[in-house]
Amino acid sequence: MKIQKFINGLLTCVMLLSINFSGWAHIELNISEDGIDYYIYHYCDSQLWLAVSGSYDDENKGGTAIIPEKLIVPHLMYEDIMVPAIVTKITERAFMFSKLKRLQMPNTITRIGMGAFWQSELENIKLSENLVSIDDQAFSEMKNLKSIRLPESLIVLEYDCFSQSGLREIYLPASLRSMGGNTFGSCYALNDIYSSAEIPPRAEDFDFGIYPETDYSNPKSFRGPNPLECVLHVPAGCEDLYRNAPGWRVFRNIVALDDEDVNDPAEIIEIENDNDQTTANISYQVANGSLTVQCNTGDKVAVYDVNGICLDSKTFSTAGEYLYHGKGTRILTLNDASIKIQL
Repeated sequence: MKIQKFINGLLTCVMLLSINFSGWAHIELNISEDGIDYYIYHYCDSQLWLAVSGSYDDENKGGTAIIPEKLIVPHLMYEDIMVPAIVTKITERAFMFSKLKRLQMPNTITRIGMGAFWQSELENIKLSENLVSIDDQAFSEMKNLKSIRLPESLIVLEYDCFSQSGLREIYLPASLRSMGGNTFGSCYALNDIYSSAEIPPRAEDFDFGIYPETDYSNPKSFRGPNPLECVLHVPAGCEDLYRNAPGWRVFRNIVALDDEDVNDPAEIIEIENDNDQTTANISYQVANGSLTVQCNTGDKVAVYDVNGICLDSKTFSTAGEYLYHGKGTRILTLNDASIKIQL
């Protein structure tokens, strides 16, 4: 990552962009060699907002980008002082038209801005576990996105959020409170909606492409998922609440969630991990959100999320311990062995 080449022009950039003391600055960083050349960040008050994605390598479009949780950036007023800044938001149109296939964001991000992923080619997104809101059109027209699980921190989905996307299934958290209109408009491939909320989130019929003039006897009049075929999965005992709630009432197939619906959609053997384990040739320990793995010379260890995105990896030149800190379900691999753990 190259920051120094921007230091000299940083003060000029701040003066042009803001007259406030905190100001704004542009930081250009080389994040991934696979499919993306650079990101540009806005920096203000010790926070970084991922603002604009850079140019792409047309010969290598299948890359994975990992957004860092924290960066050390030049001070806004004194170019010889470096300060830490936290990435808290993906701003408007940051990944619009992106050629990337996979993206991982840190848990420091709480908001995704308007049109952030509009018409991107992403197939797999690791969302922040502290995400609170997703703005208008953030995932609109993402034809390659077939499935997504929204985190249990999410409260609001704004207007047009997933409209015209290629979604076939979506997992909505119990924390979701409201949708902003046309949320799933023109999502014609959407076959399954999994909602964990016992109280139906606030919605309108047109969140699912149903309007007063819609003729249920004519499927061509549907402007979203087919309400006669799409299955809405809700908590057991809440079916009637959804059948009578605005928006959700358009669906004819409302069924109770089962255990398989609420589990992570990953076909990996569950492993108990509240103490020392030696399983599948992996010796490890989990305690207080920390993972420790005993490794030999030449071992390669890696940690993935349930969507298959690599979160961390290391190859050992000598025997030693591998340490990883995190929260949630993770896939641990050591050479050719793999197991599923809970941190």
